[in-house]
Amino acid sequence: MQNKYEHLNENWFLDPDHSRQVIWQWQEDYISIRPHSLSEN
Repeated sequence: MQNKYEHLNENWFLDPDHSRQVIWQWQEDYISIRPHSLSEN
């Protein structure tokens, strides 16, 4: 089992625009991998 803090420093954000881009990409990847979890909420 992975520690929940393991990935906290995985991404370094250069500026607010970069952070939005990285977070948007993460959301897209997450939704494509786990679309079933969205309908359960």
